[in-house]
Amino acid sequence: LGLIAKCEGNFAKATEYLRKALADNYSAVGFAAYKKAQEAQPPKPEGSQNEPLANEKGNSGDVSVPEMPVEEIEKAAPQKELIQNHIGRILSRYQQLLAEYNSTFAVVLKQSERASKDPDGAIVFRRDFSKERMLFEDATALLFGANSNCHKALKESIKLFEQAPMLLEKYIEACQPHLERIKLLWQEIDELRKEYDACPTQSCKDAVNAKIRQKHYEIEQEEYELCLHNKDFHGDQYSLEYKAYKLQYSAFKEAVSDYYAFTNPILEKIYSPSYNELMNLQREMHVLGREKPIQDISLGLADLAKTYIELKCVVPQPPDPVEPLESNLPKKKEGDCPLGKGINQGLGAISFELDCEHVKLSGGEGILWSVSRDFIKHETKVGVGVGAQGTYGNGNITGEAKVMVEVTVGQNGAIKNAELSSSVKAGLGGLIEGEVTGRVSLEGGPSVEATGGFVQPGFPSMPGSE
Repeated sequence: LGLIAKCEGNFAKATEYLRKALADNYSAVGFAAYKKAQEAQPPKPEGSQNEPLANEKGNSGDVSVPEMPVEEIEKAAPQKELIQNHIGRILSRYQQLLAEYNSTFAVVLKQSERASKDPDGAIVFRRDFSKERMLFEDATALLFGANSNCHKALKESIKLFEQAPMLLEKYIEACQPHLERIKLLWQEIDELRKEYDACPTQSCKDAVNAKIRQKHYEIEQEEYELCLHNKDFHGDQYSLEYKAYKLQYSAFKEAVSDYYAFTNPILEKIYSPSYNELMNLQREMHVLGREKPIQDISLGLADLAKTYIELKCVVPQPPDPVEPLESNLPKKKEGDCPLGKGINQGLGAISFELDCEHVKLSGGEGILWSVSRDFIKHETKVGVGVGAQGTYGNGNITGEAKVMVEVTVGQNGAIKNAELSSSVKAGLGGLIEGEVTGRVSLEGGPSVEATGGFVQPGFPSMPGSE
C-alpha cells in the first residue's frame, strides 16, 4: 500500500503506510521508499507537530530537567553560582559523552567491518538496525525539528530578543537630556571657579562657593534621574529575557520527557550492546546540547538581577545654607532700631511705612499701587491692582474691595514669587465687621481666609451703677 501510494504521488499516505509496515518488519526497499516519500512531502505549516503512533510510546522513566530559580528578580541574583555549577556539570558530562561516543563508535565500526567479511566461508547475517535508526530520527525530528513545539518556542523567544535594541534606544533617548544638562552644569561650574579665583573678598568667595554647591546638587539630581532610568532599563531587560527563557524551557522540558518515552522502546530493540550504547550516548548528547543554550539564558538573568539590585538610587540632599561670617562686633538687639517702632504716616491717598527691616510706599484711587523693600531678605515687591471703598448712610455702612498682583524680585534680579490677591471687606455701624481674602501664589499655592465678628459697643457708666 505504501509503495502504491508513492507511485500515485500521494506521499503523505505513502509515509503513513510504509511507517506502519516498517514498525513490524524491516525491508531495505520499504525503508528507501519511506525516506523518498518523506523527502517529497511539501513543508508543513510552521508550528504544526505530528503525533507519533501511540504504540511507539513507552515510559520515560525518571527523566527530569531542573529549572533554574530565576523567576523573581530579587531572588535570582544569589543563584548565579548555582546556575554556573549546573552549566559546568552539563559541559563536563558532554565532554565525557563525546569521548565515550568516539570510543564506542570505533568499536561499532570495527564490528561492522568484520561482519562485512566472510571469514572461513561462514555465512554472516548483517544487521545495521536501519529501521530503529529511522524511528529514532523520526522521534528526534518530531520533538526537536522545524515543525516541533521546541522550534516554535525558539522562534518566539528570538522575536523577544529582537526587542532589546528598541529598549536600549528608548533608554538612551530618556537619558540624553540629563546627560546634556550635566555637561552644561559642569561648564557653569568651571566658569564659577574662575569667578571664585577673581573674588577680592572672602564674602564674595563664600557667595560663589554657595553657587558651586548648588550646581553640584543639580548634577546629583540629574544623576539620580539617570540611575532611575538605568534601573528601569535593567528591569525591562530582565522581564524580556525571562519570558524568552520560560518559553524555551517549558517546551524543552515537555519534549525531553516525550523524547525518552518514544525512544526507549526503539532502543530496546537494538540488541547489539555496542550499537545500543552508541544510540544511548547520542540521545543524551542531543538533550544536553539543547539544554546548554537555555541555561545560558538563566545565567544571563542572574547577571541582570545582580546589576539591578546593586543599583541604589539615592535621592540627593540639598546643600546646607551658607552661614554668615562671624563678626567681632557685638550683635545688635532687636530693640536697638533707632526708629523705634518705625514710621507709619498717610497723606491723602498715599501711605508711607519705614522701619529698620523694610520700607513701603503705596497709594492710588481706583488704580492701586505699592512698592516695598525688605532689608533683611534683600527682596523688592512691586504690586499693581484696582480697588474701591465707600461709606453710605451717614457712615453707618462701609465697604472696600481690591484686587492686587504682586511680583517679588530677589537680590540677583530673578523673580522669586508672583501672587494674585483679592479681598472684600464690609462693616455695619462699627458693630459688625467681616472680611474675605483670597490668594494664589507660585510658592504657597491657593488659599482663602474669612474673618468676621460682632463688636460689643461700649456705654458710659451711670451714676450709682455697678
